[in-house]
Amino acid sequence: MATSPLLGNRLKRLRKEKGLTQVQLAGQLGISASYLNLLENNRRSMTVPLLLRVSQLLKVDPLIFSPQEEGHLIAEVADTLKDPLFKDTDIGEQDIAAMAADAPELCAALKKTYDAYKSSQANLQLLSERLSQDLLFTDSSFRLRTLVTSILSSTEIVHDHEDMGVKERKEFLQIVLKDSE
Repeated sequence: MATSPLLGNRLKRLRKEKGLTQVQLAGQLGISASYLNLLENNRRSMTVPLLLRVSQLLKVDPLIFSPQEEGHLIAEVADTLKDPLFKDTDIGEQDIAAMAADAPELCAALKKTYDAYKSSQANLQLLSERLSQDLLFTDSSFRLRTLVTSILSSTEIVHDHEDMGVKERKEFLQIVLKDSE
């Protein structure tokens, strides 16, 4: 007998993807609808001959029911969820196993998205290190910060001294412009 705790979930997903009801699939397999229901709810194990008939009828590779494939997917998702990024999520092994059985494409998408995230984090780190070591960038950055600070300071002075005359303001701004060059 082929046994996998989530074999029924996979069977149910495949049946629904093909647009079949339990009664229709059971009739085509030559079993009762109640027995198919038990299989889909993991209350009965599927025999190898029945598994082969299901695979043939649903036009899927029998290896899709392989627990090794599912186990590999579960391990990948569990490893992904160990990252500190997911520290606030409460996803247990049962949830991961159910997702692997019910939505393997979702597991693959999660893994692909996480891999892209890790890659972008690594690229960001490399860029940050490179920019911090670039003397031209460091010098330009320093000059820009100095200029912005000067502008902010002069704006505060002009604002705080509203009693300054037009001539005094022009002189002050000329001094600031000359110093900023």
